[in-house]
Amino acid sequence: SFHHASPTTTITLFSTDCKQQPIGFTLSNSTKMPSVRRYGLFWVASAFAAILCSQPKIVAGEASTVACGQLMQDVHSSLSRSSPLIQDDICVPDRGVEDVQSAIQDFSSSDGETAWKFLTGIARSETFLNEYWQKKPFLIRAKDNGGWSKSCFTVERDLRLMDNSYITGYKTAEILRNGTKTDTWALAPLKENPAQRTAWSDVEDALNGGTIYFNTAGSLWRNLGGLCRMTGYAFGLPPNVNVYCTPP
Repeated sequence: SFHHASPTTTITLFSTDCKQQPIGFTLSNSTKMPSVRRYGLFWVASAFAAILCSQPKIVAGEASTVACGQLMQDVHSSLSRSSPLIQDDICVPDRGVEDVQSAIQDFSSSDGETAWKFLTGIARSETFLNEYWQKKPFLIRAKDNGGWSKSCFTVERDLRLMDNSYITGYKTAEILRNGTKTDTWALAPLKENPAQRTAWSDVEDALNGGTIYFNTAGSLWRNLGGLCRMTGYAFGLPPNVNVYCTPP
């Protein structure tokens, strides 16, 4: 999930099968901002409630059919454009095309450009600003997002990079796992000595019976860092990434 500390913005990427591609993307916020081009990340939640979902619920009402169709056209138009990156696409004043190209490559050499076009397609959409921003959610199905989601995060490809690395995180505490505590969240370090290298067995042990999670994951995995930067460049607000993994 991506979130900015204050004001509150949360973007959560979720999956029911972490070995496969992510199947959900939700956004929420608690702050109204005056400019979608500069602060649109706060209210991307108003544009869609879930992206990448293979079997989602429709959240836009029938009265939104026309606006829904126009916003989808805006997204598809952005995904299909062949024009090179331009400075006007970037909402961060002190960043240029080279910065976006670097973020695109860090995210994925094959899917990075598609992800960038998808993000800027929403950020630049007048329909998004006029019909959905601060008003109501919107949904985009997996088949309509350009296919870039497969490069986000998987257990087999990305989580396994922890093996013999210094990446570490947290896990749900034993009092949650055994049912002793049920009212609030409780956490514990993923392994006994965070200063030592992480073995895959540490990850497997932490996953046994509970959730593991990694704050500021954009600084731990290159592809997530690239996605963070692309999102910030498109909407004008730097996000953060957290990763949560729960076994079936």
